[in-house]
Amino acid sequence: IDSGENENVVEEVVDAAQVSTNATTVTITTEEITLAQALEALKTSKPKVKGIVFQEPRKSTTTTISSQQSHDKDKRIMIEEHVKPKKLAREKAEKEERANIALIETWEDIQAKIDVDHQLAERLQAQEQEELSGVEKATLFQQILEKRRKHFAAKRSEEKRNKPPTKAQ
Repeated sequence: IDSGENENVVEEVVDAAQVSTNATTVTITTEEITLAQALEALKTSKPKVKGIVFQEPRKSTTTTISSQQSHDKDKRIMIEEHVKPKKLAREKAEKEERANIALIETWEDIQAKIDVDHQLAERLQAQEQEELSGVEKATLFQQILEKRRKHFAAKRSEEKRNKPPTKAQ
């Protein structure tokens, strides 16, 4: 900064949704810009200007707004108030999602148990049918043996009848 030139110091404070405040100091000479141009430039450039300080020539000190800290605290509280419902809604959504996931996992476990029970029932039924088939096979085998015994008994008796009488008789 040259001490021989007339200077105006314009201070802009830009607030975002942050806890810290960013301050930017712009130095402009009076030869470059007029008061009307400065106001127009400030209005069009940044809508959140906290204050403008014009200094007398050859005084190049920058002043800050002392009430900025209280405003920042109020803004932080307001931001926190806006963040709380969003945070609560997000936490509620996450909790519901976890509950849904747990429910789905429980359902999948139950479905797996049902599938295992069904497979076991099918195996038991197949085994039971094999046992019944074994019993049926045994019954059929006994019936065949009985028919065969009767058949051969009938054949022997028929052979006895068809046999010519012997001399001794």
